[in-house]
Amino acid sequence: MSSIYTIKAFKTLEDLDNFFKGIIPEDRKVFGGNDTYKHIYDYTENNNALILQDKKYAEEWFGKPVPVSIDEARKRKTYQLMGEYKQIMNDYIRPRLQEFIKKSEAALEIPQLKYNDLGLGTFDFNKASVGLQLVYKNYSIEKRDYVEPDEVENYNDNGKIKRRLKSDKTPVINVPQLVKGYDKEKAYLAFKEIFEGENVFKVIKKYKLKVGGSDAFTSNIKKVYLLKEKKPKKRNAVRVFIKIGATSGYTADMYKWNGYLGVAIADLLSYMGYAVSIYGVYVNSYDINDKGHSVFGSRCWTVCLKDFNETIDVPSLLYTTADLTFFRIKIFDYKIKFAQFYNDNFNTGLGSSGMDLQGVENIVYNFFGKNDKYFIGNQYTKGQENQNSQFIYYIIANTFSLDEADNNGNISKESLLGRLADICLDIVNKNREQKDRLTQEELKTLYNNITQPQNTTP
Repeated sequence: MSSIYTIKAFKTLEDLDNFFKGIIPEDRKVFGGNDTYKHIYDYTENNNALILQDKKYAEEWFGKPVPVSIDEARKRKTYQLMGEYKQIMNDYIRPRLQEFIKKSEAALEIPQLKYNDLGLGTFDFNKASVGLQLVYKNYSIEKRDYVEPDEVENYNDNGKIKRRLKSDKTPVINVPQLVKGYDKEKAYLAFKEIFEGENVFKVIKKYKLKVGGSDAFTSNIKKVYLLKEKKPKKRNAVRVFIKIGATSGYTADMYKWNGYLGVAIADLLSYMGYAVSIYGVYVNSYDINDKGHSVFGSRCWTVCLKDFNETIDVPSLLYTTADLTFFRIKIFDYKIKFAQFYNDNFNTGLGSSGMDLQGVENIVYNFFGKNDKYFIGNQYTKGQENQNSQFIYYIIANTFSLDEADNNGNISKESLLGRLADICLDIVNKNREQKDRLTQEELKTLYNNITQPQNTTP
């Protein structure tokens, strides 16, 4: 990453949009080049319009449903695939978090929000959005019965993490617990269909099986708000920063996972009792104008998508962080106008939005960290976080898969599940009182519960 960059902060999406609406692309040469800002703007819009005519390519470039026109895409305010997101969260993500939340409730001190000079306040934790959660258990296709976790191992099957019995290497899937006295033959037929890729709940309904039992569900609603403290707890406010944008090689099906992860983390932390704010972070790197000299650098802006005292508006958040129509239409527009605003050298390549996680971290920590007293001293140094700061930061960038496996057959640290597991453990480790209450084995179990394979892959 270049050490030369500028950053501009916006309080709301409306402020961001109004700022760029006030910049009209001019028919004047870019700094140090022969093209004009208006020509670059027109060329980009015409290119996007041509892409819309090729449905297959448009689905990769913008995502589904494909916008009818550039104007229709600009009018969008919410994410178009909310049904998919809810299914992934309810059937795939939240079941993996059940043990983490259970341990957090039973053993960890959950912060109680207090009014303070930072503007933190009480708000709706959206308990109903989490509700009851199924406990998934291991079922052996060969044994036609549930088996214990210590009988099972993970393995890599062409990049997908799957489960099998240690004894005979036959398949194992994760399925809900059925009500005692269930028909084992029906259960076997149902679970075999699930193993072959059918939807869990559709199959259970088809065979008229019932989910239930003394340990079939877990609920974390009852005790979430009972703890009270006489003074505000340290590190009870979380800022989640989600990188917006990616290079041209990433499709809509890849791009969405970064936004899904950011919103899932914010939702989890809000539910656990943390005050959460969410920021979109955009970085574009190219030859910028530095005091009359063309040098490689970055132009950045941030926008507050959710303040501490606001509830989580998931459709709006996902539109800005997981939807390529927002990035490749609105942000492409902003890119050109931002370059004109700074009188930069620019071209139809539109710069690069591929900055890595470390580069985004450096920008965020140095810009926000000073005001939040996030680190010790006058400059951010990794490992020198101020333990007395009110804040915890989580930065989400360049997550482009759900559960991609690494070369060793484990869930990749770069995937949504890998990052989710790491962040969940970090939530525990950020508070030493919490960390000391759990053994290393318990922490390992929490990690494995999040990254273990399940049959509900979308």
